Amino acid sequence: MKNISPVLFFLMVLILASSCSYYGSVISAESQLPNSDFHPDSHRKFLGFYTLNLDPQNQEYSIEPNREIASHMNATGYLLSWPCSDCLRIQNLSFLPGNKVECDIEVTHPINNPVFTVFDLRVIAIFPQNMSFGGIGVSTALVNRDGLTAIWDNPAIPGYINGYIAYNKTENRRPFGPGDVFSEHFLIQLPGGPISYDIAVDAGWAPNDGVNFPIEMNSLEVINLSGQISSGLTDTGGLAELSVNMYDYQGTDSIESATAFCNDLFNALVSLAYESGDGNNAVYSASITNAKNAAPGSYNVLVEIKDYENINYPQEISSYIVLSADVVSGHVEITLSEDDAYKTPGYLYTFSSYGGPADHNVIDYFDPDGPWDF
Repeated sequence: MKNISPVLFFLMVLILASSCSYYGSVISAESQLPNSDFHPDSHRKFLGFYTLNLDPQNQEYSIEPNREIASHMNATGYLLSWPCSDCLRIQNLSFLPGNKVECDIEVTHPINNPVFTVFDLRVIAIFPQNMSFGGIGVSTALVNRDGLTAIWDNPAIPGYINGYIAYNKTENRRPFGPGDVFSEHFLIQLPGGPISYDIAVDAGWAPNDGVNFPIEMNSLEVINLSGQISSGLTDTGGLAELSVNMYDYQGTDSIESATAFCNDLFNALVSLAYESGDGNNAVYSASITNAKNAAPGSYNVLVEIKDYENINYPQEISSYIVLSADVVSGHVEITLSEDDAYKTPGYLYTFSSYGGPADHNVIDYFDPDGPWDF
């Protein structure tokens, strides 16, 4: 197999994020080239990092390179002679009611040589966290996200796990090669007021001969992660089934662990067990309970699917999903009138909830020894 020089690959991947076309009202000057990070043992290649400034009130936005990430190498000098004025374009940006914004992000592959084909191209939206799981900050601002990842997080923005949109999802292995132009729609829920957030662009790559593309060129993370939590949790405990469905290019044998965490419902990590699969697809599940007797309501549960990591791999190889668990009241009580008015024909009687001590006026479905046994 032909070995590709890392410097040659630098040229290709940085071009993809070398400039942006602006639409709407622009605040800042034209963007410069981004920094980048290329670790020789990493299959996940960093293509670009930008800061997008949004001002919903004034209907203004701008985009500029972010050069504050300490681990990124400045490769600007390699690109000065490469004509790629619109390899990454933000199009159709508009501000919506409810403090939302939408846009299309188009990416064009700039090089004709097939050895520079990459896989699993994605754009990550790095926003301040709006959820916390025992100190792990999660941003779900990207409403129509395909997944959540911790890779390329900016330490300057509170949080750790961010949503992303994947490209070319209808094709097997999601390739992005010479001549390809892909666009995806982004819907973002903004916090109040003007905000700045980061956009990271990355893809999978490994040395190849331009004809045969090893599976290592695809993401080492689990993709197509989905899940659900059944009913059954009550404010006195209860039991519910948590299950997730996943797809892993390298096979589910590469999965190190599947865990769930919710500091509102239970204290420790809950381990999910393998249920079924066909080698690449798999189902994992676990039973969870409301160990903390949390009040009725809806609670967020963070699930992490972690792959076995190469000791030299520089980034975390995990995929995440946030699921909702519903807690309902554990008691059903009905009060009865002290008189016999409810027995009178034509009398409208309204049953109401009862919060006092159990007595002969209360039907308690959870009290088998009371006067109202069933």
